[in-house]
Amino acid sequence: MTVWEEVRDLIGAGDASKVAARVADLDDAGRKEVARELPGHIEAARRDVERPLRERSERLSRIWRERGEAYKRFARERGVPLREIHRRWAETLGRGGDMEGTWEDPRLKLPEPEREYPSPSEYDAWIDTMRVAGAGTLPTAAAVVTWLHRGDFERRDRSADLVEPVLQAIAARPAEWQADLAVRLALRVRVRRDRRAGDPRDRNLPLTFALLGRTGVTPPEHDPLVLAWIDTPPTAERLRDDPLLDVLLPRLFEAQGVGRALSGERADPPVAASWLGALHALAAEGGVDRQTLLRGCVSRFLRGGSATELRFFARLHELLEPSPAEAASQAGDYLRLLPVAPGPVAKLAVEHLDRLDSLDPDEVGEALSGLLFRAESGLVQAGLAWLDRFLRQEPARADELAPSLAVALGHRAAAVQERAARVAAGHAASFGPAGAGAVRDAAGQLPPDLRGGLITAFGEAPSCEPGPA
Repeated sequence: MTVWEEVRDLIGAGDASKVAARVADLDDAGRKEVARELPGHIEAARRDVERPLRERSERLSRIWRERGEAYKRFARERGVPLREIHRRWAETLGRGGDMEGTWEDPRLKLPEPEREYPSPSEYDAWIDTMRVAGAGTLPTAAAVVTWLHRGDFERRDRSADLVEPVLQAIAARPAEWQADLAVRLALRVRVRRDRRAGDPRDRNLPLTFALLGRTGVTPPEHDPLVLAWIDTPPTAERLRDDPLLDVLLPRLFEAQGVGRALSGERADPPVAASWLGALHALAAEGGVDRQTLLRGCVSRFLRGGSATELRFFARLHELLEPSPAEAASQAGDYLRLLPVAPGPVAKLAVEHLDRLDSLDPDEVGEALSGLLFRAESGLVQAGLAWLDRFLRQEPARADELAPSLAVALGHRAAAVQERAARVAAGHAASFGPAGAGAVRDAAGQLPPDLRGGLITAFGEAPSCEPGPA
């Protein structure tokens, strides 16, 4: 018996572990012999498994048809109206009810494994043995990746492929070869948009992550790999033992699509089996660096995105409850967020900046200008409260902030107009002629009562009409 015939028989027996053990023990000549024959054996391997399963399925279908006809005769003999026959047959399906005890079930004469229709996994039984044989004998990592991704190996139940037999089959390969295979598999990961429940994004994902962890090779920078990594909600315990955590966690804040994929996670409170829950727990116990998480969130905010795309990162940031010292280290970035970030992100930036006492006045003035130009009334109200406190400390800056205050006076929300008018009137003495003029000009947009209060504080606007000649 040749080496190929021996491996072929093991493939036919359907035991992937035995195939793995045999091919792992082959010398170069044996691997070449098996690798040469494998592609041509795909159809035969499939046929050898599927033929008896189709025969079994046809046999069971014939039994069901015969039982259905027998039920009709049985029902007619007992005067069951024809319109009831199909309903009762559907209800009983030969498993009790009216038919019980009338005759021996023909299926009882069959071997027990053949009494039910074949499952999708039975039809797929040939796939793992063929995958394992190729992984253990094909010469290059590139060839193995191509083999493992063959369309012939798509499963009926779309479950992931076996991992351990493949690892066993390649165990004797050089470490560099295994690392190359891990990287190549990682780069083949793709995101499936039409994924069904139980359908992995890539059927080779479990093998990919197992190889990356076992070889210790640095995973390639590939966004779909990160999306696949976050696809299963973790627990702190699972993440703690994940050999890829230190490498892939920073990429969680960089990969496109992560924020949208995790936008549905809740933070009030987070469940244990979620990324919010697991990262919060690990940060609390020191399993991950808080600064890595906080800096990652802020860097993600600065890259921009919609409120939905940034929701997960905003919730994680707030769940970590940054201390004043931690917020101070990010103050410059928080200030940059105020004019442009989505509302929830700008709101958290304002709240953390509001607790700090050592901000540079120039930066604060610039940030307030951007904040008061926003459309969200809540943010403008927060900006006005901050402006009020800032002008108490820096009254000389009133004129440079007057244009921003004038914009707030013209806000569409009445509550914002009222707050802006109070701030302007409260600091009227700090404005020079230019600043006071900007406030008076904006007062024309206000309701009479608010306009009257500003006129009292700033005086009437100078008349622009020419005097008599």
